[in-house]
Amino acid sequence: MANFVTANADLAKFLAEAPIETDRHGNVFADLQDMQFRLRSADEKDVVSDTWPGGRVPYFFDDDVTQQNRDRFREATRFWSLRANLVFEELPMKPVADADHVLVYNSTGNSATVGYAGGEQYLRMKNWSTQVVIIHEIAHTLGLIHEQCRSDRDDHVTVDIDNVLEDFKHNFRKLEGNVPQGPYDFASIMQYGLFDFAKEPTAGNTKKPTIRVKDPFGEFAFLCGQRRFTSYVDTAAIGDVYGRTAFADYLRIDARDWPAAKIEHRIEGLQDAAKGAIYVDLAVPGPDTVSRVVVTTTSASGGDCDLYSRRVPIRQPSDWDGRTVFGSPLRYFRRSAGKTNEEKLDMPNGPANAPAVRYPLMLHAHAAYRDVTLTIALVRR
Repeated sequence: MANFVTANADLAKFLAEAPIETDRHGNVFADLQDMQFRLRSADEKDVVSDTWPGGRVPYFFDDDVTQQNRDRFREATRFWSLRANLVFEELPMKPVADADHVLVYNSTGNSATVGYAGGEQYLRMKNWSTQVVIIHEIAHTLGLIHEQCRSDRDDHVTVDIDNVLEDFKHNFRKLEGNVPQGPYDFASIMQYGLFDFAKEPTAGNTKKPTIRVKDPFGEFAFLCGQRRFTSYVDTAAIGDVYGRTAFADYLRIDARDWPAAKIEHRIEGLQDAAKGAIYVDLAVPGPDTVSRVVVTTTSASGGDCDLYSRRVPIRQPSDWDGRTVFGSPLRYFRRSAGKTNEEKLDMPNGPANAPAVRYPLMLHAHAAYRDVTLTIALVRR
């Protein structure tokens, strides 16, 4: 799951080789390329990083940021404020240096100050056209660090630090003593891809990976570095820290008690707000009464959508924690893409008297896919 800096983390070791720089206001920080950590002094690796007081995040655009990119950034802030009790306040005038705010400006790379540091801090953007990258950098601002820096990462992945470009090795260091939240999340937007920042090959045309997924998690390697959607556990982590909202990006449908005559459930007008994913946690009767579940999605606007599905036996009838089914290791084993999607999910083999089956579904809607109808039909025996 998401990775926040915790009080017992060994930051001195984590930042030991990081370049130490000073900004224009005399603030000292350790520069890890994609992440900057404010320090109390250059001599001690004592990091200033906290949650934003009251969930309020003031920000100000540098003059060089275009109107189009400002709108993209506002949309990315809306993504987080829909899912957590956060208020992103755009300041109309440049604040004084000691006033709390995030200065957003163009740069040659993407990076951000991690967590709330006080006074002026920074969010730098290069890849303005990729919305999830902006969402990723704002997640740093809110306090998240990279998944591959987790203290337990060696149980899940192997990092080939010798194959990482010299200037980016800091982003692959393990944060010893940190207490990560929840299971390792291969699908996290804070997880690097398998070949990110790899050195050029010395022979042939194939780079060696910088990250290798360990057994028995190899089937989840394809999720590493994905930037198509935010994982459920990414948004749940921010919600746990700042407080969750009532935004319905996680829907629970319990079809175990549907009467025999009722074989369809329809949810009208699902909104894929701010290009986020919608997760559906579906419980259906066992294979003694149902042979197949048919899931379809359609859109009144005619936009495009991806439908991901996975079959998972239910653990407990009362267990509706989304992390049970959406937490890693999670593989969306089937993907259907188009304006109208249909998935026929056959019941798993098993005892005929199995009480129930759990189906995690994910709808990843593109920009035009704004009015979604999800239909679930049970094919009874």
